[in-house]
Amino acid sequence: MAPRRDGDALVRAAWVVSLLLIPAAGTSAVAALWVPEWLHGPAVMVGSMRGTAAVVAGLALPILVAGMAFAGHGSVAGLAAWIGAVVFIAYQGWMFLFAVPFNGLFLVYVAMFGLASWALVCLAIGAPAGAHVDAFSPTLPARPLAAWMIGSCLGFYALWLKNVVPASFDSAAPAFLAGSGMVTATNYVLDMALFLPFTIVVAIALWRRTAWGLLMGGAMLLMLLLEAVAIAVDQWAGSAADPGSPVASASITPLFLVVALIGLVALGAWYRGTVPARVRAATAGA
Repeated sequence: MAPRRDGDALVRAAWVVSLLLIPAAGTSAVAALWVPEWLHGPAVMVGSMRGTAAVVAGLALPILVAGMAFAGHGSVAGLAAWIGAVVFIAYQGWMFLFAVPFNGLFLVYVAMFGLASWALVCLAIGAPAGAHVDAFSPTLPARPLAAWMIGSCLGFYALWLKNVVPASFDSAAPAFLAGSGMVTATNYVLDMALFLPFTIVVAIALWRRTAWGLLMGGAMLLMLLLEAVAIAVDQWAGSAADPGSPVASASITPLFLVVALIGLVALGAWYRGTVPARVRAATAGA
């Protein structure tokens, strides 16, 4: 019984942390949208971050609130939505910290990134204690969904390594940083060191149909969907802010909207494989 009680305590901690996260992420997003002069740096990066802020405010935060509410009523889909939204907000908190220069909202960005990261730690460890394999239908297409996740990760690795490997043998400043104002590609660091490996680990667990993998698989499918939308929007917004910049291109927006559509279909397949109200009420932290 001890592991179960520990899991419940972690999820209750995640509730508290997530409630604190909502105003931190909301302030970061709303300030970027309504007070853009607070964001310093090249116009293309300010535009991109405002696009990201629109997705945080318009999609991620409502999904976070709804996920917490449904998880409180025993929904495994709500629990996965809560986790997926937290992962996405943590990712964007990192980008607010490192993709634009220091500004007056630095501590708010730190709170956004820190709170989301610790909420994820609590949920990733504690939430599966109440989400059992029988919360998922045997017809859930775990292996095709895992293959989609792994394929998406390998695609991002290929895109980033295509730029990084040649630049590693060139003494000149990397072309992919030109006009960005960044001294290194912070999104490459986040993706290759943390996000993509974590997603692959989840995909492997989903492939094996473990309780943790089935739950976290839904969360990461949502994260991949939100990230595809965010890339589509921030590339369009960055290009609109500075049409001549090579850092952002509206031409790839349709591609990532197609990726988002595929991701939506994959997430729908996962959702259809869930059994409603099969998460223990205690795990909801109510």
